Amino acid sequence: MSTSYGVAIILAVLSVVITVASGASALRAQQTLTAAADLTAISAAAVYLSGDADPCSTARVVARNNGAVLEGCNLSTADETVTVTVSRASITSSLAAASMTTVTATAGPAG
Repeated sequence: MSTSYGVAIILAVLSVVITVASGASALRAQQTLTAAADLTAISAAAVYLSGDADPCSTARVVARNNGAVLEGCNLSTADETVTVTVSRASITSSLAAASMTTVTATAGPAG
């Protein structure tokens, strides 16, 4: 009887560990995508303010180099900002199905 309880406790602890690890992995993926969006927006804004090249083309390259896909790029001439939306397919471990994660970031001069 005690062997059955021991196995049940081990399985319960293992289940909790797997759930926590899965959540931590998802959080890390979200933070990585957020960093990619921020870097993409900052790069595009720098190009936009310098006028040297097309900001959205730069955003596309920077997003791709960071493992993301540029979904949108909006230039605002009123406040000289660039807003980008990047996405990345992610795997949800519980269902092993792909889902799209999207993050939006805006960059431009302070003030």
